Amino acid sequence: MNKVVEKQQVIWKEPLYFWGLLFAIFALLGFIFFDALSEMEHIWSIKEEYGHGYIIPLITVFLIWQKSDQIEKIEYSNSWGGVLLIFVGLCLYYLGTLSSIYTVIQYA
Repeated sequence: MNKVVEKQQVIWKEPLYFWGLLFAIFALLGFIFFDALSEMEHIWSIKEEYGHGYIIPLITVFLIWQKSDQIEKIEYSNSWGGVLLIFVGLCLYYLGTLSSIYTVIQYA
């Protein structure tokens, strides 16, 4: 007798405070990296070979939207990897600020 076990679909439903916290984090990161981002935008506008930089965020959002049904079904598991990644980024930001090299800050 064959038993078919259906996997239960996992759909992410986050509470409102999660989205508020996420917005606050992005606003803080935008404030911290404002100078580097404005310098990057300036380079995009004056150098023809970097003119495609404006469409990269749009393409990223489109690709995420295109796979959103598959992303919803991925089971969520906690990881400290994201915290480590943010810490490394903030360290790179600090080093870039000390050295006044915008490229390092932009990598952060």
